[in-house]
Amino acid sequence: MDFLADEGKNRAIREAMEDFPWLDLDGLMVRPAVFHQLTVEAARKQVWHNHPYWEWTLVRQGTNRYVEKEGGASLSRAPGETFFMPAGTLHAWEPKKLPLVLDGFLLEVFPLTGGGATLLEALRADVAKNGFALAVPGAADFFAELDREIREKKRYAPRRLRTLATDFLLRLFRAALPGEASPPPRPPGAQSRLFLLAKDWIDRELASDPSLAQIGSALGITPRTLNRIFGEVLGMPCGKYIQERKLMHGYHLLQTSPAMRIREVARRSGFDDPAYFTRAFTTRFHMAPTLVRDRFLH
Repeated sequence: MDFLADEGKNRAIREAMEDFPWLDLDGLMVRPAVFHQLTVEAARKQVWHNHPYWEWTLVRQGTNRYVEKEGGASLSRAPGETFFMPAGTLHAWEPKKLPLVLDGFLLEVFPLTGGGATLLEALRADVAKNGFALAVPGAADFFAELDREIREKKRYAPRRLRTLATDFLLRLFRAALPGEASPPPRPPGAQSRLFLLAKDWIDRELASDPSLAQIGSALGITPRTLNRIFGEVLGMPCGKYIQERKLMHGYHLLQTSPAMRIREVARRSGFDDPAYFTRAFTTRFHMAPTLVRDRFLH
């Protein structure tokens, strides 16, 4: 079967997906963090790990087996079959038939409103009920179209990739959240707008390890108000969110720039001490930064 090489394809998709806008699905905010193709040609051991993203993967060649550690659920996926797993799930995967070619993406998903929180609960329930299996109409066609756009290098190809991705994400969540259409979402209130402004500011200044005082000053609110807003929207204080965001950014860099040294990954993620970054990362994801990096380096 004809697949684009990992390195060139991943670079093209990464460049096209930079600054991908958040999709507001009735208060459930969704954005692709990493698009990737991964080819595995040799046997590998299971490595237990988790990550802060929802993972959706299509098997295009070979057979792969996923295992959830806590519940013991096991799922084998053959060509054309897909896998959808919630963020934070401790899991492992193991190629059963080689070569193995996986196409997919990791998604940031969080509720911005009460309705979004309800949708997130329903999403987790539906995915668990289906044992992480999720059939999405046109999944194989979607990735084949991405391949064609990258291979042919036509005018406006990056814009076309973003349009294709937006359409597919809508189909993915329509399949994952079956049911009647929901009413149009209400515009976000003042608190939600402040949350999004703070989140964007944190993302821009992440490498400098921003303080609550700096963020509050930029938005004209007190650190106490900032913590209250993050607590009501995400269920965690802003300081904890910043630490989580720094670690998520480190995870993202390890996947998208695997040749980067751990010291540089730590610095760009707002950590002055690479050793502390490694300890915090390993505690959070049950997997050392080097293991994440090595998965995408070869």
